[in-house]
Amino acid sequence: MTTLQCIEALKGFSAISSKELSFKSSFYVAQNITKLEEVVKPFEQERNKFIETLRSKTFEEDGKPKVSDEAAKQFQDDVQELLDQKHRIKITSVQIPSDLEGVDANSIKGCIKFLKMV
Repeated sequence: MTTLQCIEALKGFSAISSKELSFKSSFYVAQNITKLEEVVKPFEQERNKFIETLRSKTFEEDGKPKVSDEAAKQFQDDVQELLDQKHRIKITSVQIPSDLEGVDANSIKGCIKFLKMV
């Protein structure tokens, strides 16, 4: 899975984690979230820290933060490279009820291939 796929899967599993599932399904969802967070959390933390560093380095005359085009381009390139990076993560398939309320296809699209509707 790429980092981007991990981010999207984490969003999907997080969306169903608060729903009423069987114990087994809840366990697998929680386990998958933990595995995905190992990739996603450091990426997001470092990305946010770097953004703050860029903002604090350069200011316009009116005091607003300004980032040079070169620094912004390099950051975008680095982010894209990391989003495309592949990770070996074993995600467990999860059975969920097909009539699960409060979950739409858009909110679980990142993890849909790991879900079995029953």
